[in-house]
Amino acid sequence: MTSYKIVCRDCPPDGDLPECPYLVMVGWDDDLDTYWGRVQDLRITSAKASNLLVEVGTEPHQLPSVHALQEAIDNHALIPDDVWGYLERDGRRDAPEPPSFSPALAGLGEPAEDDDDFEPREPVAAVALSDRVDAVLRDRRSSVVGAHGGVPGASALAEYRRQMRRHLSTAVPKVLMVVLGTFALAVIAFQFLPLLALAIAVGGAGLAWKAGRVPDRVSAWRRGARGERTTAKLLAPLERHGFTIFHDLNLPGGRVNIDHLVIGPTGIWTIDSKAWRNRTVVDKDGRLWRGRAPADHTVRIAWWEAEQVATLFSATGIDVGVNPVLVVHGTPLKALEAIADPGVRVIAPDYLAAVVSRPPATLWPNEAEAMVERVRVVFGLPARPRSSTDV
Repeated sequence: MTSYKIVCRDCPPDGDLPECPYLVMVGWDDDLDTYWGRVQDLRITSAKASNLLVEVGTEPHQLPSVHALQEAIDNHALIPDDVWGYLERDGRRDAPEPPSFSPALAGLGEPAEDDDDFEPREPVAAVALSDRVDAVLRDRRSSVVGAHGGVPGASALAEYRRQMRRHLSTAVPKVLMVVLGTFALAVIAFQFLPLLALAIAVGGAGLAWKAGRVPDRVSAWRRGARGERTTAKLLAPLERHGFTIFHDLNLPGGRVNIDHLVIGPTGIWTIDSKAWRNRTVVDKDGRLWRGRAPADHTVRIAWWEAEQVATLFSATGIDVGVNPVLVVHGTPLKALEAIADPGVRVIAPDYLAAVVSRPPATLWPNEAEAMVERVRVVFGLPARPRSSTDV
């Protein structure tokens, strides 16, 4: 168990800690596997009145991240950057080791198809990927690619339109057949039993609706595109703080694409946007659940994508990991931030920018620029990224 004393919000920036009117303590509890915080008002000295204003982190897994701890004590204190870094190191699962380059990326195998992710066509070995990445990516460059990669959600929206056209090509003839058949039967039945004709019409309408209804697996792509656009808007303010953000980048060797790639002072982040309707939680064992079904395949894809990006950056000679993130839209999360094994962060949308930008910093400016330049080269992007004022 660790503990740190921090200054309350009422103290001046250069105030002396012993003179603080509140005693604010934060830390990590190994036994309960949670962060904890306590705020006491030192001005209350009466034995009849408790001076304990806030006490959180008293139950197992109550505060799974430093962000959740800051939220709990936000009215009284702001966790300093150095203490924030100490806390992340103390938490056994709050700061997972991100994937980095390895000669063989066979740890989790090839991912299965997700509801708004493309399925890889073939296994992609690290050595083969490193050898042919430049040529493959340039061949697959889209006409809509700009300085910051593709348009957010463009691939998902294109897939939605493709599957929608396929659905309509089979659904429209079925609906026409049902409508014509229902009309013919209703006309015949009306001459003898009007109520039977009405029942046939109602039944035919139900069959027509069922035949023409858009399957959820198709509409999921449209929701996914909308989620990617929302994520892009949430990440945009980070560009003013030294971050470079790319969207919708296709990986070679398959149809998997990186929804968002963020490079900045706090490292490299691959962000996969999800638009789910089911309740989403990460249990105490680190398993992601989507409703009553485990979402292991989603976690595998997010981790696999980070491995592939780490492989692309191996040519820079900078040893750095890539942080995989799942940001989930459309459903409330039990925790603002949680870690799904083997180390994929599952984050609520409103907390995304805070998680990505929070210290400690891991990249020097020249290292970040080398990573950005590598992305521009292998994805065939313009040499100088446009700023928001250029658009």
